[in-house]
Amino acid sequence: MANCKPHYQSIMNYTFMSAGSFSLKDQPWSSAALNPTSLCEADGLGLPPTSHSQMQFLASAPFNFTIEAPNDPDGNGKVGVDWNRDGTISPCTSLVQGVPNSSRIPPGGTLDAASADLRSCEWDRYRTEWQVDRADNLPANQTPAVIHLAAGSVNEHWLLYRALDGGGSSEIRYKKTASDLNNPNLPGCTSRLGHGCAVWTGASVISGSCTRPDPASGPAAAAFYTQDPHVLAVWNVAPAAGCETVSRLRYWRFNRTTWQYTEGWVPGSEGVTHEPSLASFNIAGPGSGVLLLFRKSDGYLWQTRFNVSTMSWDAAAVKSEHYQSGPLLVATSPSLASYRYGSGVQGMRAVLVDPANNEMFWMDWQPSYGAPYKQWWMLTGLSARKTAWKPGLAWVPNAFGQQPGRFFLAWKDLAFQSQYAGASGRTAMVDFTRGDGTAGAPPAVFENKTYLDNEWFAIDGGVNLFLDPALDKNLRMALVFPWPDGPLPNDGPAVMLRPFADGRFPVVLKDNDDFLVMRTGICVALRGCDPARCGQNPLSPGYPCPGSTAPGGVPEQAPPEQCP
Repeated sequence: MANCKPHYQSIMNYTFMSAGSFSLKDQPWSSAALNPTSLCEADGLGLPPTSHSQMQFLASAPFNFTIEAPNDPDGNGKVGVDWNRDGTISPCTSLVQGVPNSSRIPPGGTLDAASADLRSCEWDRYRTEWQVDRADNLPANQTPAVIHLAAGSVNEHWLLYRALDGGGSSEIRYKKTASDLNNPNLPGCTSRLGHGCAVWTGASVISGSCTRPDPASGPAAAAFYTQDPHVLAVWNVAPAAGCETVSRLRYWRFNRTTWQYTEGWVPGSEGVTHEPSLASFNIAGPGSGVLLLFRKSDGYLWQTRFNVSTMSWDAAAVKSEHYQSGPLLVATSPSLASYRYGSGVQGMRAVLVDPANNEMFWMDWQPSYGAPYKQWWMLTGLSARKTAWKPGLAWVPNAFGQQPGRFFLAWKDLAFQSQYAGASGRTAMVDFTRGDGTAGAPPAVFENKTYLDNEWFAIDGGVNLFLDPALDKNLRMALVFPWPDGPLPNDGPAVMLRPFADGRFPVVLKDNDDFLVMRTGICVALRGCDPARCGQNPLSPGYPCPGSTAPGGVPEQAPPEQCP
């Protein structure tokens, strides 16, 4: 079930639970079906202009959508809604993508710890949580990596992560899938977007010539192309692990066409302390490369490049310097993303964590590769949202119809603790405009704040965000969820993949009839599982009576945790 649906005006909806003016409801909006991937803005919720007052709740907190004026400017006889928040109510001939069950920061608002509505919506986590691997041997405090490879007959997603090898050491593993991650009916989904979706290969281990290249962190990974598609993975190797007496970065380059790989050490990476970050730029052609950022024991941010033309690293890593204030001190692993804007100019952006207060700030790199050339900016409005782990960063071109696009930022939040037992923090995510970064220009602007801020969504370590605009516009997220070890084999932490991390998932959001749900539940409690007498549960066909189906298709279903 997707919480905070705007047309489910019930006290059972997290959005209206504390509003005071809402109670249990039937289905006043039964004709309104909202699919985040194809929204008709001109139709809104289907009400005529004479019912304009009934739509005012959408223009108020926490949604803050723009609704059409009561004089019906487009003349279609319905009150339109700007679902994708691009400032225009588009006609139904131009369907848009958006997140109708999200709130928006009002003008002048901030993402601070005092904002109670940050906890009010569970976003769409029940719809997008795919458990790719779960085991006793998944170390905590790591960041998995997800990439996409597409060339010729190859069309795969790869997920790379760190796991214990059973012999007192650890190793880097990967799984891959050729499944269409945008399909809500993948094998294993049982007609819902839940656990175990897609067909993944078994876990493979990245082998090495070193006796025991013991990873001390999760891997960073990037894809690049010559005539063949390649995977580049880099991770931190612990000292005294049979390979080195100091911590260094080890790399693995895999040619997906020839199935051959090379590996070795990243020059100048001695003394690395945290997980690295990778991003490709100019993915094919002259000047192509992969930028690598990492933190050393001296506290500074360092950088180097893998040159695609020569298939080698630069001779030595160098300190990343701000063009005015010199080398950059950072608290933990950086995040890194490439982006395009204007006439196809490619830039590189990093989000870094300030060691003085654990606040996040961003920095741009020259498109060609080199030292930062823009002023660094604190992420205004995030001063109370702190992290001590690697954040995730991704650029989504033309996100929600907004040119040129938006950045999405996710992190393990320390301002709010997770309600999940034993967890030290929870995941949060926002989006923001590109921001110019030049002196006197406005900083990055945050818009939405409940894409993902769920007090039950605990996390171990950092967050990875990924999008391949050549494939689709869907944002992926990878992380480790801290399931506790139990008495059964492989019931420990889980590597999770969220294929619709920005909330635009292909499931129709419908209004619910609270009284029908209660009627079914009470009948089953009194008479047992008798669908003929009690009818179907409109939220969850088959619950609590296994084997029952819903006539006329499958509506929204209950969370996987509630399914028998």
